Formats: sequence, C-alpha cells, structure tokens
Amino acid sequence: AVVGGAVAGKTNGGDGGQDVVHETVLLGDGGSYVVNKDENLVTIQTSRDIDDDGNIVIHGGHDIIDIQGGQNTVMGGAEDDEIDIYGADNIVLGDGGIATREWNDNQKIFEDIKSVETTDDDNGGIDTINIYGGKNAVMGGFAGDIITIGEEDGNASDHNIVLGDGGEYNNEASDSAYIKTQSDGIGGED
Repeated sequence: AVVGGAVAGKTNGGDGGQDVVHETVLLGDGGSYVVNKDENLVTIQTSRDIDDDGNIVIHGGHDIIDIQGGQNTVMGGAEDDEIDIYGADNIVLGDGGIATREWNDNQKIFEDIKSVETTDDDNGGIDTINIYGGKNAVMGGFAGDIITIGEEDGNASDHNIVLGDGGEYNNEASDSAYIKTQSDGIGGED
C-alpha cells in the first residue's frame, strides 16, 4: 500500500522499466485499508478530520498517479489529481471514497469488487482520469472532472462503470447489484 500525505506527490507503479503492479492500494492524500479475515473483505477509504465546529476538513495536494496492472484501488483525495490506469479490475476515485473488495487470505490478494462509494461529495478537485482497460469502477467525485476511457497496447476498454460525480456501485449480492448517482445537486460539468 502507498498512502500519500497533505502535499502534492507523484507515484508510479509499473511505469517504464518497472514491474506491473497488482493488488495495490494507492491513496493520493491519506486514508487506510483494513483486512477483515473473518468476512474475507478488505475496506479502503480516504481520511478526513472534523474541526471544533463539526465541519469536515480534508487535507491534500495535487497528485500524479500512474499505474500499470490490475486489481488496484486508487483514490486521488483532495485537490486536482491526475490518474492514469493501464489494466483491468481497478477501482479509481478522483476524490474521496470508500471501497470494499473480497480478500483471499490464503494468497493474500484482492479479488472481486464488492462496493465502491464516493464520500464528502462537496469536497475535491478537478481530476483528470485516463483508463485503459476493462472492468474498472471509476467515479470522478466533486467538480468538473475529465474522464477518458480508451484502448491502448491491447488493453481493451469494456465493461467499465463510470460516474462523473458522486455515486455508488454495489455488487455484494449477485442478484441485486446496482449503480446509482448521489448528491445530484453537487458536482460539475464532466
């Protein structure tokens, strides 16, 4: 796992001569992931603080994240972030959120996406997200984000779930999976 901080940063995974990464958690600004071995789930979420007046305070900076590989979870966090993903079965949130994946404790790897949801939909930045691959769940979050789904170097871009602003994808029960927008009065022109 790579967790950034409250300042701008740049993270590369599998770029150039590096190996392709899988089952990686990248949080541009801050957050946590918790493995629940009893339920075979891992929960990943961005962090936030509450000030003395009860207001939500989110710290962060401009992040540049470049990942090649599959089954990664990437959350840009606050501010304007640039995220490039080459691969399949990734979760990408431009701003804040929470995600749950199946956890295979025997192999110590992430498996299927169970749920993804944006949080604090009135906070964030104008994010640029480029996805090259299939079966990804992508949510821009707050503001007018630029999201491009493309095909490059044999990475077919099909079966993606893409929401420009806030939303939720839930696949926990195979007979009642759903995708929905939320905070419809908040957002931008994506």
